Amino acid sequence: MNGNSNNKVELGSEPLPLLQPNSVTLKRIQDGSKLLYSSAIAHQLAAHSADSAVAIATEIVQSWQQPDMALCLPLPAVVLFDLTIQVTPKGFILIDVGDRAIAAWLDTLLTSSFPSFSFPAAFLPSLFPAQHAYARCCSLLRLVNDTGRVAIRPLSAHPSQWQIVQPSGIPWLNGSQLRLNHPTERQLLCQLLGAIDDLTRNQRQLSESVVRLVNDIANAFQEFHRSRQPLGSMDSLMQAQAGLLLATQRVLHWLLEDGLGVHAPSEL
Repeated sequence: MNGNSNNKVELGSEPLPLLQPNSVTLKRIQDGSKLLYSSAIAHQLAAHSADSAVAIATEIVQSWQQPDMALCLPLPAVVLFDLTIQVTPKGFILIDVGDRAIAAWLDTLLTSSFPSFSFPAAFLPSLFPAQHAYARCCSLLRLVNDTGRVAIRPLSAHPSQWQIVQPSGIPWLNGSQLRLNHPTERQLLCQLLGAIDDLTRNQRQLSESVVRLVNDIANAFQEFHRSRQPLGSMDSLMQAQAGLLLATQRVLHWLLEDGLGVHAPSEL
């Protein structure tokens, strides 16, 4: 990659098309422990080039390692500083979002507003498991607040307005690794961030797709709830788990009430 200003990838004397965010399509790979994406952009370019997909993918990955070139990736800017990008033997580009990036994304999730969207449907299946998960998150957050090790305010307001005010910064990381390392914690946070990314990048999804995302989050929460005991954890882990509970509550409220028009009860 020659790093020129027009952002073209050149192999030999043959320039390849301009790589812009809307030209790079990413597919999220379902993985319980990592936030992974795959791109087949090299295969698309190889159809118009004498070079192999592997060679083109290698050049693209090298170009993305140049300053500002990672902005070609259709991912939140908050994660671009901590990505591991590699080429598979078949010429696909694999992108692994690192723990520090996930922590930064979680902070953004808890402090920023979600994009507005609505997916009304003439008929919706029962979403009781997701409504139950939302209510359980609210209950657990009240209990966590009562311990005094985490302060949630304003508890008198609607739960969708709750924020963790103590600690002032959630200790997501232990060094450069997430404290939330249990398989069920990883699964839940990947479902949350993956759902946000899916809907942010593709707001034309059918209501059936949103229902699937909601149910996936509810199932992941139930697994987390069965296997972990936030109230019995050490301070730093408990605070990180409280952050995960609040993130789950916020995303479920967004998907249920804003997206599908379904009531999210704070108590059952």
